[in-house]
Amino acid sequence: MQPIEFHKEYAQYLLDCLANGLPIHPPPGGGWRRFDQLMLAGAAFFAYCSHGPMLEQPDLTPEQQAENDGLFGEEVMGTINFLAQVFESVKYDEYDEQWEPTMTALVAAGPNNVKVQPVKGWKVAGGGQ
Repeated sequence: MQPIEFHKEYAQYLLDCLANGLPIHPPPGGGWRRFDQLMLAGAAFFAYCSHGPMLEQPDLTPEQQAENDGLFGEEVMGTINFLAQVFESVKYDEYDEQWEPTMTALVAAGPNNVKVQPVKGWKVAGGGQ
């Protein structure tokens, strides 16, 4: 169970910053608390997901669309988890062992299955996974 502390005014600020390309600052009171980091993550997740899947598939039945939407959510969460691992490798000076300064990959999801496919800038096959 994760506790949260949600502030509507700060949420509106975050959404405005994301929508308009403005710098994002922690709320007043002494830096980034865990709650604030989760609010930022939630705002970024909402902003990303509000665009929907990157590949539009207009010929899907409602059932297929529902399945596609579920896979989209799994892919986004898988991507976030993978990026968290990459950020961790930067924090602990392990990034350069696995990747070039710029790395690209594709994240695909199936039911309960997320795969990261290296595209460019990987020094180790499956680096980070």
